[in-house]
Amino acid sequence: MNTSGQPIDFDNASTSRQAAEEAVPDQLSQQNSPKLPLPLTSHGPVLSSYDQQGLADLQNHFPNHTITSRLLAHFFAESTVPWLWDVIDKPMFDNCYYTFSMGHCAPSMDFIALLAMVCAISLQFLPETPANVSYTARNLEHTYTSKQSTLFTDYQHGRGVLKERMYDFSCSILLHNPTPVPSLERIQALILLSLFQLNEGNVSGSCNSSAAAIRLAHSLRMNRCATGLSEAEADIHQRVWWTLFNVDRFHCDVEIPNVYLTALSPRLRPDTGGSFPTEPTFHALQNHWARLVGDVWSRYLFHHASSYRYILDIECQIETFESNIPPSMRSTSISSNSMYALVQSHVLAVQPHHLRILLLRPSLLKFFSTNRQLVTEPTEAFHQCAAQICISSCKRLLAFYYTRRNDFNSCVHHWASSISKLFDVSLSLIIASLVPPRQFGLNDDLGTWISMAHSLLCWTSASSTLALSAARYVEVMQNYARLSSHSLNNASQPLDIGNWHNKATHTLAEDADSVAGLLNKRAKGQEWLSSEVDPVYEVQFPGFQAFCDGKTSILENFMERYCSS
Repeated sequence: MNTSGQPIDFDNASTSRQAAEEAVPDQLSQQNSPKLPLPLTSHGPVLSSYDQQGLADLQNHFPNHTITSRLLAHFFAESTVPWLWDVIDKPMFDNCYYTFSMGHCAPSMDFIALLAMVCAISLQFLPETPANVSYTARNLEHTYTSKQSTLFTDYQHGRGVLKERMYDFSCSILLHNPTPVPSLERIQALILLSLFQLNEGNVSGSCNSSAAAIRLAHSLRMNRCATGLSEAEADIHQRVWWTLFNVDRFHCDVEIPNVYLTALSPRLRPDTGGSFPTEPTFHALQNHWARLVGDVWSRYLFHHASSYRYILDIECQIETFESNIPPSMRSTSISSNSMYALVQSHVLAVQPHHLRILLLRPSLLKFFSTNRQLVTEPTEAFHQCAAQICISSCKRLLAFYYTRRNDFNSCVHHWASSISKLFDVSLSLIIASLVPPRQFGLNDDLGTWISMAHSLLCWTSASSTLALSAARYVEVMQNYARLSSHSLNNASQPLDIGNWHNKATHTLAEDADSVAGLLNKRAKGQEWLSSEVDPVYEVQFPGFQAFCDGKTSILENFMERYCSS
């Protein structure tokens, strides 16, 4: 490893790409020690060498020990990645990293890829400026800010170059071998790679990486009851498998699931036991939620015939999930000093509201539909109630994000899932703002909530280009709806915490209603529930992929086609 503290000069390599490619594979590690990393196409032969020269070649691909150690510490303690995705067993990882950093022998190249991905995703979540860190209310604020200002002084190329370098290095190991030997470390690295790519807006790459991890996990029979493994090893394998299952189900909105229920091992138990604490309750809840999300996307949003009863059944399942969240994991009962528990409770709170929005927002389009002859009184009531609950869910989701904005630094919201939720809320509220007020009485203050969503995206955009892109798309929609635009130039200005904060806290204090509850007061009889839903429920809404691609025409065409009176 480069322990001298001097930056690696990537532009003046002492060994050229051509020389590396012409060398005999078994002799690569016997060449003179390069001052720079070898070209990315030549990692395999170097990584297969276990002599001291090959180990030095490996270590030179990483920054100095101080930077690497700080990135690892940030990943495990502050990045939120281990809190939300049970990918890495820290004691096992620490043992391998200690062996690697001390220079005794080289670990497997799969672990090297995993180490590079940990560094890359840690950089993805590392606050870039003291201004970003100033949002947090943590006791570490001042010391953390001063560390960030000096962390990269010995790396003149900057964190952006280092992040890309770590990402490219890991990809060269994980993606260039068509027939890799399956290993736990390779699967873990592919999971992190998938999450990293999704946060960068690379949807297809993320789906491909998670699919590759699933295939390797099947090869290791992680989806079956473990045999021949110690209790600790079996626990790690099971945790990684269910993390893969969750990743697969959570991107069902853009890709058909790769994991099928017939091939699953037993579900996570509330208490996994063993000597490796795993936050089992949160991850078990996430597994149940992933099953529900996968069912919605695969059965309902992929144009399978759906009835009004099916939509109400899904709503009932969402309510059941919310009621099963233990009181100890509800945001109202968690101290702000317990940051990991606060983040987990926030995720558990906002997920149900987001799924309600996706489930019910097609009813907003019904008010623009010209095909009114098939409308009956019960179905008309259904669409009005569904639109009403969709709007209230949008407000509650925004209220959760807004009231918690000072509890986290903006990098906590760097997750693509958070940005996607804010975008979906903005789109739904803007569509609702175009509906004639007489249809339902909840759109009198929608402009305020839309501005709140846009401001939250702008706040996050300080550390996420994906959030910046989403904010620009919201501006396109605002312009279309002729709402007052909150300029991106004001993204660094303090948020109006007066009126907005009061609205948010008041919204969270209100009792939540449901479509079924509202319908009981308006629609009589049950026969109509079995009829097929209106064609508006087959409309594909622009979502995460739209602003990842950067094509505003998709959004403009959608608004023009479905949201014009």
